[in-house]
Amino acid sequence: MSASNKKSVVIVVDDKKNDIKEVAKDCRAAGLDVRDLLEFLGQITGEIEPEKADSLRQVRGVLSVEESHDYQLPPPDSEIQ
Repeated sequence: MSASNKKSVVIVVDDKKNDIKEVAKDCRAAGLDVRDLLEFLGQITGEIEPEKADSLRQVRGVLSVEESHDYQLPPPDSEIQ
């Protein structure tokens, strides 16, 4: 499956009780392509096939899984819309 068919997600980790690196390892095993480990924020970002996304919620230490959205601002010299 190509990356364009995957959805971007942000995972919030219960890092007070779990090691974020271990949670990331378990998320990889569930099908997540990890992009970033934001240890200070207790978050993991990555991409996953839509049909596997629910499996991330079952990973020990995962508090939430949210779909990430990209935003593109117009160039500074563009007309006001």
